[in-house]
Amino acid sequence: MLRGAGDFKNRTVVEYATLDVHIKNRLLPVNLRHAHYESDADFVVTLGVSPTGRLTNKGVYLDSVELAEEFAEHLTSVFDKRKYKSNYEIKVVVRKSTCTKTVTRHKIADSQKVREYLAK
Repeated sequence: MLRGAGDFKNRTVVEYATLDVHIKNRLLPVNLRHAHYESDADFVVTLGVSPTGRLTNKGVYLDSVELAEEFAEHLTSVFDKRKYKSNYEIKVVVRKSTCTKTVTRHKIADSQKVREYLAK
């Protein structure tokens, strides 16, 4: 489990795990493409994933690195079935934030949704 509010010297810091997906802009669905980079089709952008495994601009907040790694393994098999197979990279990243209430609330909800999704 990652550290929560009160576990750091600064009591307002919270830790969470998230997944960053690095993928070429041209491979993205139209609604997620960055118009600024349309001229450079091979420009790599970084996106997050939703608790149900969809690419999104918002990321998922998870309460443990183990859960994030398990989710990343599952997403690898899902993403390989899409048009951008093997043209992406998924990284598990641990971040810190001082938005204690917001991150804690999202961390609990997103972790539960991911566990339910992986149990299917």
